Amino acid sequence: MVPVMEAAINIAKELDDQCDVVIPLTHQDVDDDVLLSKAGLNFPVILGAHDHDFIVKGGEHGSSCLVVKVGSDAYKAAVIDVSWKDDISKECSVQMRFEDVGSYKKDMVVEMVAFNALKPVRDLKEAVMLRTSTMQELLSSRNIRTKQTTMGTLITSALRDGLNADCCFLNAGGIRGNSDYPQEFTYFDLRNEVAFTTHLVVCPMLGSVIAAAVKESRSSLPNASGSFFQLDSRCRVESDLNDGEEKKSSSTTDDITGMQTLVVINDEPIDMDKTYMVCTDYLLLTGMCNISP
Repeated sequence: MVPVMEAAINIAKELDDQCDVVIPLTHQDVDDDVLLSKAGLNFPVILGAHDHDFIVKGGEHGSSCLVVKVGSDAYKAAVIDVSWKDDISKECSVQMRFEDVGSYKKDMVVEMVAFNALKPVRDLKEAVMLRTSTMQELLSSRNIRTKQTTMGTLITSALRDGLNADCCFLNAGGIRGNSDYPQEFTYFDLRNEVAFTTHLVVCPMLGSVIAAAVKESRSSLPNASGSFFQLDSRCRVESDLNDGEEKKSSSTTDDITGMQTLVVINDEPIDMDKTYMVCTDYLLLTGMCNISP
């Protein structure tokens, strides 16, 4: 495994005399894509993924490289034209526009192939796991990268109970349905929310480490971040305010700006020196999301 910047430099040098243009396809945070665009590797455009928003960046700090991300779920397509003024020049220009994919004419053959292949998926839509119409709060995963959601609470609480842990936290990037469920929640919905295999562990962790990790995971607010920790229902957080301002305590499902400090675990005030049994994604313990604690 080679770091992105090192790999990009090597490939750019290798292909410099072989190609008219090199266009990287990346899957990393937009800030890393912007750094790559400023590396002086003569990339006219970077086609990026990972971030779930429509993003276009370019012309920053003297870089002419355009960074383009079309968001999640393929609702839109980026149509990019790369052109040269003549057959000799290596300098090119880039024009880009977003188009609504829904306006494209359907290919009936492809649609039939997809319809037949998705029969098991349609069957799963009928496998109801939870009737949500009677819940006090709307079950939702919308804006999960900026706030605690009822979906995040549901999943982490179920894992906490199922694995007999004191608490559970998962990064928001692993819960990705971005949907509301006013009537029911099916197995199909669960697969949409937790789309990728998640290797869970239950491990001992000091209260001070858990609190520091939660604070670090939410440090990008108000900007969205896949590292934002979703917490289980027996955790509470408290707002970080200046001296003299009234602090507010909240359950994890409340949407209150500035909730940063973890003050309750397993329905009890957090003990920074106590060792808790924590359920989480194994990859978070190996450096995923760069949460240093």
